[in-house]
Amino acid sequence: MLLGHATARALAAQVTQEHLDDGLVYPPFQSIRKISANIAAAVADKAYELGIYTHVFTYQFYRRLNIYWWTLQNIKHLLRKLR
Repeated sequence: MLLGHATARALAAQVTQEHLDDGLVYPPFQSIRKISANIAAAVADKAYELGIYTHVFTYQFYRRLNIYWWTLQNIKHLLRKLR
């Protein structure tokens, strides 16, 4: 249950006042990869804190994950333009 709580808190933390003003209760789907990475980091941190997970989820790994997805999306975009 504690990991579920970490998940809910991580998701809720990504909802901005602008989202709420637009009538959204969740962040927009367009940023799903970033949202998922943030939730994964929060859950891994909580699991590490509880002793369930033995590796620290490092900021460097999170940055690499974001760079990978950003690069993948740009490559896909460029390939679509070349067709």
